[in-house]
Amino acid sequence: MPLSACRLALSSSAVVFCTACATGGSFETQPVAPPIEVNTWELNRPKEIDKVVEDLTRPAPEQHVYGFSAAEPFIVLTSLDAQHVDLSRATIDTTPSFDTLAYYAYPLSGSDTAQATLISLDPHEWKSRPNAADYSEYVSGNTDSHYTLIEHDRSLLKVAAFRYTKVGAVEIAGEGSYDKTLVNLFYKGSEPPEAMPVSGTASYDGYWERALETLYNDTNNGYNGNLLNASHANFTVDFSDRKMRGTLHGNNGERRQGYTITADISGAGFSGTATPESYSSIQESASVSGSFFGPNAAELGGHLEGQQRRAVAVFAARQTTANDIVQGEPTTYASVLQADGSEHAPATNVIQGLHTIPFSGDIKTLKFKGEVFDLTQVAAQDGEVCCIEPRFQFMQTGLLSSTAGNADDITLLYFAHGHLTARDQVPVTGTASYKGRWMAFGRAPQGQAYVARSSENEARFTADFASRTLSGNLQGRSGADAIDVTATIVGNRFEGTASMKGGLTADPQAIGISPDAKITGSSTVSGAFFGPHANELAGHFVNNDQSFGGVFGAKQQIIVPPAAHTP
Repeated sequence: MPLSACRLALSSSAVVFCTACATGGSFETQPVAPPIEVNTWELNRPKEIDKVVEDLTRPAPEQHVYGFSAAEPFIVLTSLDAQHVDLSRATIDTTPSFDTLAYYAYPLSGSDTAQATLISLDPHEWKSRPNAADYSEYVSGNTDSHYTLIEHDRSLLKVAAFRYTKVGAVEIAGEGSYDKTLVNLFYKGSEPPEAMPVSGTASYDGYWERALETLYNDTNNGYNGNLLNASHANFTVDFSDRKMRGTLHGNNGERRQGYTITADISGAGFSGTATPESYSSIQESASVSGSFFGPNAAELGGHLEGQQRRAVAVFAARQTTANDIVQGEPTTYASVLQADGSEHAPATNVIQGLHTIPFSGDIKTLKFKGEVFDLTQVAAQDGEVCCIEPRFQFMQTGLLSSTAGNADDITLLYFAHGHLTARDQVPVTGTASYKGRWMAFGRAPQGQAYVARSSENEARFTADFASRTLSGNLQGRSGADAIDVTATIVGNRFEGTASMKGGLTADPQAIGISPDAKITGSSTVSGAFFGPHANELAGHFVNNDQSFGGVFGAKQQIIVPPAAHTP
């Protein structure tokens, strides 16, 4: 789904959805009477300033790898030299792309620049194609039926799929019956673990695919007839000493090749070396790298490259046993609240879920469904300013809006992400006040859409760390409290409720208005603290009837003493 970061613009005369983004949408308006502004909330309030953390050292963004693919070495009849893995025909995935692959075809000439074509890796989509044939039962060693082998119009997809990872090989036929083809090996992963285990051991079982160098007199390219073989892979992981050991069993196929792996774990990734087994046809050590995926590091995936690129391999495995696992503490937070901004959406189905998403490692960059958004460049790209706060240092909140090419279907994504306060840095005594902004969208049973824009709505909170409570209010355009928030602090997070004060309506007069034209009720609140000593906070709220929801963010404040009076 193409997305572009936008904001909901609310003027004195219209509610305007930002749909004229890179997806080709358009602007739509709904008339609203001019508001009556009553600003009283700043009266008699002590002057406050943001509590800025000086000498800020942000964590380095963790570059999570979501997969790897490479074209097999191919036979070159005009050269006596061995043909190795061509890294110009290989791809490292740094963004999620679980069901697609950048496929490299056979070059038309030796001087061809490697160009990739995006193809599907979804076995269900392949099976649905006309005249597709399923040959999975012919894959030798497919003991647990994880491998699927599909042929369609001379193209082949072989894939072993788990819940968070997959590994396999794909070959796309050319237009002509005698066109040469290349097998591309791949592994894919999705959903990096929010936190890695800090102790305990686990075993993983899975599969791997390999391709080896070719010579001019070979009869097959580097994949060497492995299409109908399932090669097994086994790993043991000790999360206490951050070590991974494994075996890639390759005593099958036309050319035997196997490895013993040792690797070190860093964050949610691992790297190390692979030593060939004594029966291997190529005695060349290889480098290994990969990542863990899923809750509690449920699965893993990775690849290896020979030191001289005489071999390349991919693997994926799922956890089969676990002993004395102790889960680590998450250091980051990223979630998105999805809302249906379309006019035809019923009030009971406006909010469509609060989802955890991968964190990019940088609060200025947002990742969503395989796309990466530079939040600092949104204005230049789309002519609209995303609702972010430049003064936030450790987290960011904002809005993504998409029409998916249809101006009548508007998806709103309210996000919050950042670097969590370490649990031992959350204060246990004293209080702190926070000031920030909130934004939201909702619809009454009978009434216009209610849009809360961040530039017009202030959020204020007080954290009592001794009693582990958070209280606050989300103020409307007039400055009056619109929503009251109460929550309980647990570790570096909080959960609670929010209640409407009199109901929310798009009608600024709100005189004699029907109760069905107001958004009422209570909401569930969830969020977290960010930065050293709970310097910032952010979270979401969702009405219990799914008619209303949004996001808020705030920064800790310092009260400025009044200047001394000079007679």
